Amino acid sequence: MNPRDVSDDADALFWVDTAVRDAWHRLGEADDGSEEATLWLFSTDRSSWATAEYVLGQSEYEVEQ
Repeated sequence: MNPRDVSDDADALFWVDTAVRDAWHRLGEADDGSEEATLWLFSTDRSSWATAEYVLGQSEYEVEQ
């Protein structure tokens, strides 16, 4: 699933927040005109995180934890 679609959809964010409790999210967008973006999930206790990378034209997204 495209990380941008998740960050732009209130219903999707609701379900992410339900599934990943005690976490918050942020979409970081590239400012170089590439339209690349990173969806970050952080635990509220700052002990863990995960990212999903959006690159224009790709249908698979790199996820790191």
